[in-house]
Amino acid sequence: MKYIKMKVLLTCAAALLLTSCGGAINATIGGTVTGLSGNSSFVMQDNGGDNLTVSSNGTFAFATQIEAGSTYDVTVLTEPVVTSGTLAGQSAGETCIVESGLGTVEQSIGNVDSITVVCNANYTASNSIVLVVSGLPNGATVVLTNAGSTPFTVTGTTAATVSYVFPPQAAGTSYDIAIQSVTGATCGSLTNYSGTIPTGSGTLPYVSLTCN
Repeated sequence: MKYIKMKVLLTCAAALLLTSCGGAINATIGGTVTGLSGNSSFVMQDNGGDNLTVSSNGTFAFATQIEAGSTYDVTVLTEPVVTSGTLAGQSAGETCIVESGLGTVEQSIGNVDSITVVCNANYTASNSIVLVVSGLPNGATVVLTNAGSTPFTVTGTTAATVSYVFPPQAAGTSYDIAIQSVTGATCGSLTNYSGTIPTGSGTLPYVSLTCN
């Protein structure tokens, strides 16, 4: 009996460098945040809990460690809000996306620090890509696409110009406006029809089209 007890103790001592006796290692779950603007914060979760408020770019780690063999699932609970000033508590106009946030803790690797969270400014109607069509006769139509997306139709009115605001796109993505068809009018070529959504603030050049 003494021999058996001694053998168990020696086995546990040998495993102590990597794990506690009778259990697996506990790993910290974390990574890096980039793109978050100043004076703002957002909340992340791991496995639906363990809320973590992030208020700056750089590394992060959840308080609760995960046992080897268990899964982690990092998600954004709330998007960035302004943290101080007259706009405190209001949306900071950003969206944060988690990359490589789902996985399993491996005994041989331990702590997870490869999760990346990228935050980008949202683009709204006031600074999205805007198409301005001039001279389109009342009732005439122009069908366009953006980078092969679902076609949309601009219909002429009695106004001299017709404006269309494209759906907001994430910073860094490209746009490529193209004419699919024209009915009841003759239209020239698009100007400023392609480019990349900037990563900073600012207004994009209008995409313009002249018809008659």
